[in-house]
Amino acid sequence: MSLGGIEKHLPEMRRKHVSEVARSPRGFLRHYRQAGGRASGLSEKWRRKRNNFVKRHLAQARSSGEKLYDPKKKTYSRRGLALIRSPWRRSVPSRARGRRPGSAPSRGGPSGPSSPC
Repeated sequence: MSLGGIEKHLPEMRRKHVSEVARSPRGFLRHYRQAGGRASGLSEKWRRKRNNFVKRHLAQARSSGEKLYDPKKKTYSRRGLALIRSPWRRSVPSRARGRRPGSAPSRGGPSGPSSPC
């Protein structure tokens, strides 16, 4: 997701107390802004931290069948917002790539809303 797309969700992140450390002066968003909103501009340390964060949270969402985005209400869960904050792909899946817990990974296209990239 673009930096502008992340900025658009900041009020909701603040309201839901999501990613308080990442939004702090020592957190990920500061480094992402300094990189011009490009993951390739991040240091190796911050790319590794971001990738590990995403792996960990997607695994937790998949194992619990957590819904990251509600298309009817057009709202993200707290974890969905945290994943938006950590720009990892062009969209956040509606429920961990739309799979049931324990099902095989999908190689299909993204699900959930598109980012304004």
